[in-house]
Amino acid sequence: MVRTHRKPIKLSSYLSDNLTMRTHTRIPLLPAIALSLMLLASSPTATAQMAAPPEEETPYVLGKKALKDKNGETAIAEFSKCLSTQPDDIECHWELGWSFFLEHEFEKARLEWLTVKRLAPQRTGLDKVLKTINKHLDILTKAQALRSTSPASLASNQRHAGHTVTIRAVGDTMLGTNFPDDMLPRNGASPLMQIKSLIKGADITFANYEGTLCDGGHSQKCAGATGGCYAFRSPRKFAGLMKEAGFDLISLANNHILDFGETCRDQTEKSLDEIGLLWSGRLGTVAQFERDAIKFSFIAFHSAQHTNSTLDIDLASQMIKSEKSQGRLVIVSFHGGAEGVDALHTPKTTQYFMGENRGDVRRFARASVDAGADLVLGSGPHVVRGMELYKGRLIAYSLGNFTTYKAFNIWGLNGVGLILEAEIDDTGQFVAGKIIPTRQVEFGVSVLDKRMTAADVIRLLSKEDFPETGVVVAQDGALGNPEKSHH
Repeated sequence: MVRTHRKPIKLSSYLSDNLTMRTHTRIPLLPAIALSLMLLASSPTATAQMAAPPEEETPYVLGKKALKDKNGETAIAEFSKCLSTQPDDIECHWELGWSFFLEHEFEKARLEWLTVKRLAPQRTGLDKVLKTINKHLDILTKAQALRSTSPASLASNQRHAGHTVTIRAVGDTMLGTNFPDDMLPRNGASPLMQIKSLIKGADITFANYEGTLCDGGHSQKCAGATGGCYAFRSPRKFAGLMKEAGFDLISLANNHILDFGETCRDQTEKSLDEIGLLWSGRLGTVAQFERDAIKFSFIAFHSAQHTNSTLDIDLASQMIKSEKSQGRLVIVSFHGGAEGVDALHTPKTTQYFMGENRGDVRRFARASVDAGADLVLGSGPHVVRGMELYKGRLIAYSLGNFTTYKAFNIWGLNGVGLILEAEIDDTGQFVAGKIIPTRQVEFGVSVLDKRMTAADVIRLLSKEDFPETGVVVAQDGALGNPEKSHH
């Protein structure tokens, strides 16, 4: 495998004497632990429980410990014990709701919080969590209804006589950070261990690494911050965890690659180079390689000037055309769009998040295909988005959070991801595909999601956002061409 970095035409238009890193503050759903602590001061029941001696391990105390450790099943059991003897205990209903939410038992979470509303209608934060859970239930109710009218599988229709290549791709990935606190997996264990058998086996495997792989460095991003600053630094050796899991293409085009300045960006790139992982992201970089005698180029983009940018579509198109002119298939990734459950849909406009221009990702993706891209892979919203087939090429607008250990919000739909499998022929045409749904458990460990949530949500969003070009998603996650194509 060979990687070359070449600077495209008009590269100078991007250069500035004062490149400014664009940062943002990620605002997670208010978690059970933080919100509960805010409420303890005014809750007589909770105050009494907190004042209990440490050796008194009541069901409430044990449930809180389990919830802090993201052990949803144990938390549910303990808070249920609490309510078996104290059926009107507000704290236990409140925390049981969060326990169900963690386990994606959304209807049960809603019932617990409605009980809190009956017992303590003015409780701080209650309206917010009810709004959040109702939004989840509205989406999933529609998504599951659509599943029942979808084909069971598309496997029998996905035959192709020619030469094909299989790509597997995941979204935002960060295997643990040692900044600002130690949030690394214990004993260096890989959060990918339980899912790697589903990652391996493709001809090409892709991930967006949301952060840096660096030993040392200093974060100007969080200098003087009193809270709410997110800067991610994984040890350099974690690059080996990515390779061991089966990845070979990495996007470094995102809003965290400069969390520790150019020193750590350099170390990140070097860490990948040393073990043979291909990458793109820095302004002007392209990764070139071959699979089964087919030449490929990979270009990663982000809505910032310190990377290949989604904001300059003309320059992006020139880069893609240049690679295509060499007889290569072109894989494009982008990191852009607004974030969170409110950003599930892909709008026909520029999106902003925390005042930052995150680009018009629909326009960028289609322009990339127009310029010659054969597969477009999106990340950044931290939730899944719809997919479409545009001119016979697959565009996935967001692959969601895949493995985001400890430092990310993985509550509800933020914890849903997927492994996208896409098969393309030697001309770049989409042949077949599949959604392998995942979710994060514990502190951010990826596992197979037997509920098929990602497939259900992507099926719905593809139909609603791309009524003519949205992919067909079978009940088993297989992807197919829409009944009507739009060129």
